[in-house]
Amino acid sequence: EILRVTGVQTCALPICGIHAFELYVPRHCVSAAALEKLHGVAGKYTRGMAIAEYAGCGEDEDAASMGITSVSRLLERHGVGWHDVGMLQVGSESLLDRSKSIKTALMALFEARGGVDAIGADNYHASHGGTVALLGCTAWTQGASWDGRWALAVGTDVSIRAADDRQRAGAAAVAVLIGATAPLRLQPGYVSCA
Repeated sequence: EILRVTGVQTCALPICGIHAFELYVPRHCVSAAALEKLHGVAGKYTRGMAIAEYAGCGEDEDAASMGITSVSRLLERHGVGWHDVGMLQVGSESLLDRSKSIKTALMALFEARGGVDAIGADNYHASHGGTVALLGCTAWTQGASWDGRWALAVGTDVSIRAADDRQRAGAAAVAVLIGATAPLRLQPGYVSCA
C-alpha cells in the first residue's frame, strides 16, 4: 500500500520501478544513410546498427545542459515537486571541465526551486555510467535508507570519437523517475559483467 503525505511516498515493502522518463536529443542531426554513403559502408549504420540519425550538440549545449533540459521537462510534465526528489544519480562519460560534476549543475536547478537535499553522485564511466545511475537509484528506493521520495537517474553524454570510430558518435540525455508502485517494476539485485 502507498500512503502519500505532503507529496512524499511511503511504502512498507517497496516494489519500485520506473514511472516515467524524458529523452532529450539535440536539434542538430545527420542522416545515418548519408553517413554510410560518405564513409563507404552501405548498410552498416542503418541495417547493422538500426540507426536512423546521429545527433550532435550545438555551441550552446553540453552534457550538463542536456541533463538540465531532460530533468526539468520530466518533473514539470509529471507534476513532481523539486523538493520531492531525494536521490539524484548522474551517469556520463562527458565531464565538462574536470572540476565540477554534472550533478552539481543539476542541483542548481533544484536549489532554485526549493529542493536542497537530494543525495547522489556522478558516475563517470563509458556506456555503463547511466546503468550505474539507474541501479543506484533503484537500490536506494528498495533499501532501508529510502525516505519515500522520488529517485531520479540521469544519463547524459556527448560522445566525441576519433575519426576512425565515427559510427559511435552522438549526443542525448535521459532522465528516469523511479519510485514505488511503478508501472515498470525493477527487480532487486543485479549482475554486472565486464
